[in-house]
Amino acid sequence: MFKKIWNIVFGNREIEKLQEEIDTLKTELRNKEIEIIQYQTKSLEVELENINEIRDKLLDTINDFNTQYILNLEDIIKKLLNIKEVFYYLQFKNSRDEEDYQQYQNIVESYNEFYSNENTVQVLESILEFSQNDINSYDSLSENIKNLKNTIATKTREIEEIKQSDSYAIIDTTENFEVFFESQKKEFEEEYQYISIQLQNIQKKEIEDSDYSSVLHDIINPNFDKIRRVNIDYINTYCDSDALFCQLNRGVKILEEYDELSQYIFSYSTMHKAKLYSSFDTVIHKLDNQTINIIDWGCGQALASTLLIDYIKEKQLNIDISNVILIEPSSIALSRGMLHIDILKENELYIKAINKDIDCLEERDLKVNNKNITLHLFSNILDVEFFRLDRAFLEKISNSQSGLNYFICVSPNINDKRNARLDMFYRYFDDNYKTELISSRESDIWSYKRYEKVFKATL
Repeated sequence: MFKKIWNIVFGNREIEKLQEEIDTLKTELRNKEIEIIQYQTKSLEVELENINEIRDKLLDTINDFNTQYILNLEDIIKKLLNIKEVFYYLQFKNSRDEEDYQQYQNIVESYNEFYSNENTVQVLESILEFSQNDINSYDSLSENIKNLKNTIATKTREIEEIKQSDSYAIIDTTENFEVFFESQKKEFEEEYQYISIQLQNIQKKEIEDSDYSSVLHDIINPNFDKIRRVNIDYINTYCDSDALFCQLNRGVKILEEYDELSQYIFSYSTMHKAKLYSSFDTVIHKLDNQTINIIDWGCGQALASTLLIDYIKEKQLNIDISNVILIEPSSIALSRGMLHIDILKENELYIKAINKDIDCLEERDLKVNNKNITLHLFSNILDVEFFRLDRAFLEKISNSQSGLNYFICVSPNINDKRNARLDMFYRYFDDNYKTELISSRESDIWSYKRYEKVFKATL
């Protein structure tokens, strides 16, 4: 072709021949151009096939990588969460920090989301991001697992679940969390059931609403002696006092009739006042300018509590009674005791009425949600052998109370065996807590026999 071009340019030919040669050259050039284009097209098609093949291989590789990436992430996360589970299990064994626990809960929730959320990679990446301080690499993760096993080895005596394991296998997170959640749910349900029962009991133990209560509400400037006079007048007017007195069984019967309530006050209220006022003289001044709780044990008609309220008023002491817990197995005596306190109280106070005998009490029955001083009144009750004065009972008191507690324990001086119950009661606190004996007497007061222990203890 180049030769022909040379001849056209430099040849010595005629014009017609030259035109013919030019046309021929154009045709050849056009054909050659088509041939080149066809060749290039074919080459491009081959290259495109190669590119498509490479693309398919690349996509397969990417899919394989993504699948393996997800599996690797899942494996890492499982190991991470298992470490978290045991770490927090060990940590919460001694301390339940709310913030740490919330972080742990968030991790478990994210892990659960892995199985329900289609966008698994993002979920796993978010978990890894959340825990990036815990795993910098797979090697460090393995080292963490090794260290964790060593930690578990040192904790086997403290944690029974790990102690029983043949190896230091990591605990399954979701299963353990479900067990923990179920245990918490069960505790909540038990607590809810207990509170419901207590609310029902409190609702049932309403303040007495009767002709008797109407008479008391009509008293001007009421006090204990005026309440006593109402009961004396009632017995003298309407009842056979001797027969009723025999029914009281020397004052230890659980009262079941309203006439028995009045007869008890008729027969024993003067004795209660004499002994309790004498005990109050030894200790109540120490509570001046304080806010206190009262627990009246075996309270009957709350004579000890009402006498204390009267004593505070008579001595013009600045003592604020915040809460009163009344413990009494007789339902009618308990309701009347609430009435007596309501009549004589100087300020609003909360009364918790517990209709149980002492053996049936639980620690939570005795708890008060404040830090006030608590005054315990045991009037003619500790010497009574109708309940078990054992360590379990004593620990119910010490475990349920805290801070400064005063104890007024006074009973009739009947015999050494019954007096020994008061001695044992005091000795428990003296042996186990910082305790100060304020008064210990076995002398008669007026014509009434008395055995007394008054002390304070910091629990």
